[in-house]
Amino acid sequence: KVLTSRDASSRSKTKARNLYEKRLLHYHRNIEGVRSAVQNGSTKIINADQPKTDVYAQVYHFLCQQPRSVAPQCPRVILQGPRGSGKATQAGLLAAKYGLVNVSMVELIKQAIADNSKIGNMMSTYVEKKMMVPDNIVLKCLIERLSKLDCATKGWVLRGYPRSRHQAEALTEAGYAPNRVYFLDCPTDTIVERLSLRRTDPVTG
Repeated sequence: KVLTSRDASSRSKTKARNLYEKRLLHYHRNIEGVRSAVQNGSTKIINADQPKTDVYAQVYHFLCQQPRSVAPQCPRVILQGPRGSGKATQAGLLAAKYGLVNVSMVELIKQAIADNSKIGNMMSTYVEKKMMVPDNIVLKCLIERLSKLDCATKGWVLRGYPRSRHQAEALTEAGYAPNRVYFLDCPTDTIVERLSLRRTDPVTG
């Protein structure tokens, strides 16, 4: 049987959808653990299946609310949500509005590997083999960034981490507990549609 371009395209789309759904399943299996680990901070669930301006309006309103502590707080914001939920967009808007440092865990890993740093070389071994980088190495890479002066003075908005309860607890134990956490919820069909327009990332797969 001759495989036509239409057949190839259909198979490719089916394979991509199955991959996206597998990742979504992994996300949903871990997100409740993350929520439990960060429940001491101020958390909010937002429907991300709406215009980005409407999502941002809710994010902005929540961030402006009075923190539980009267002590001065440097913004430590975490954006949670499956790939395609709009975390990068909202992180960019918050960083621009408040002057926060926009921190992407995926970008940190890429940069560390590109710089041939000690941590980067440790991670590249796993990335090249398409294996998960151990949590302790990922956390070390993240803390190295969050401990820098700009993050300490301006505050930060983080995405791509934590992805499990263990990672969330480790971040708190390291002294970097967030004071605002957003969970961007989005229907599976919407996520799949958005991701189908993206190119596969070499780090996250």
